[in-house]
Amino acid sequence: MQILDAVRYIKKIPDSKPGASYERLFFIIKRLSPAEQKRMSKLLLKYPASTRALVGTIFEVIGNIQLVKSLQKTLNPVTAYKIPGVRKHIVNAENWNINDSPRK
Repeated sequence: MQILDAVRYIKKIPDSKPGASYERLFFIIKRLSPAEQKRMSKLLLKYPASTRALVGTIFEVIGNIQLVKSLQKTLNPVTAYKIPGVRKHIVNAENWNINDSPRK
């Protein structure tokens, strides 16, 4: 799905800050049907962990707990994902170890 590629390269989207891109992607994913969201979660297994974490934040906020649990199982709980400018747009960033700077 093109949506997942956009999430994967959120830091590189031309003429857009990652926070604004996250907001737009949140809206797009929220509007997908439950079947499309489930398909997306299966495709996510082929994407980097940071992409899975970002989409996981969206699934958690929209209340798709089944997909949240399956995504969390694929992530290392001690890994922090550095995505500058996005954390202030994500209410549950801490649950997914998303930071503006890496852990020390």
